Amino acid sequence: MCPWRNPSADVALWFPGSTRSDTEVRILSGVRPELAQRLGRQPTAGENALYVHRIWRGTELLGEVATTRVKGESGAVELAVAFEPDGRVHGVRVQRSREPEPIANVLQNSWLASFQGKTATDLSAGASTIPAVPPEARTTGTAIMEGVRSLCILREMATRPGILRRPAPEAAAHLH
Repeated sequence: MCPWRNPSADVALWFPGSTRSDTEVRILSGVRPELAQRLGRQPTAGENALYVHRIWRGTELLGEVATTRVKGESGAVELAVAFEPDGRVHGVRVQRSREPEPIANVLQNSWLASFQGKTATDLSAGASTIPAVPPEARTTGTAIMEGVRSLCILREMATRPGILRRPAPEAAAHLH
């Protein structure tokens, strides 16, 4: 599991005016065959469950945040992805990266902002509307795009009726 490293700052940026949060674990092991089909690969062990951090203003769900770790050119890249209640990407942030500064700079800011409003379908091969990155950042950029697409699929499947939901083991680590 990839931790959410800066929840307070991310919530303030993505969901201003939120009043509370909670975290659920959504168990996806029962949908592994369909998940494999949607992902185009076998799900990893870490994809059997999805930690979903729900952000609220009173009783209104403002959105959700999930995290993932992908393999960049120079090592692990940790991502925090915010979702609108309808499942569209609200924002993407690189939490940690081992990429050299020139590559990290290419993959920040405006390029990450291009994920806003996207769904798994928008990010599928051949349909992607995310701008290409320079050749020196292509490996890591592709890994980030696949990581965000995978989280979109996991999150979508995790909202289905019948998916087992449990409070996170760390029990109610509220942001506010």
